[in-house]
Amino acid sequence: MPCILALLVPKLTEANFDVIMKGIEGRSKREAELFLSTVSLDGEIRPDAPQVEVKILCPQAVYEKLERAKDILAPEGQTWADVLDHALEAFWIRTILCAKLNGRIKERRRQLAGKLRCRRKKLKRLI
Repeated sequence: MPCILALLVPKLTEANFDVIMKGIEGRSKREAELFLSTVSLDGEIRPDAPQVEVKILCPQAVYEKLERAKDILAPEGQTWADVLDHALEAFWIRTILCAKLNGRIKERRRQLAGKLRCRRKKLKRLI
């Protein structure tokens, strides 16, 4: 519970106390964090998707790559979340396509290996 209390402190007001306490009851820390991201200071639950804060510690070179990616991938007005979402979509599409292509290549190799075995058997019979 102390970890969840740390999440509550900046978010908790008299107006949203009851809503938050009912909403986080029986939830894990991650689930509570997602719920808290949808509750406003006046106790209203916003219909938008829950948001989670992500912090990373990275070398300067990686940060510079991220900045370049943001310049390329995100027109003005887009957030880091938009940039990461775009990059992750591209990564998953590439990963899925590569997996499918590798599967097809492996299947074709099996087919060719089978044909090669048949030809070797025919040659042995002829000899």
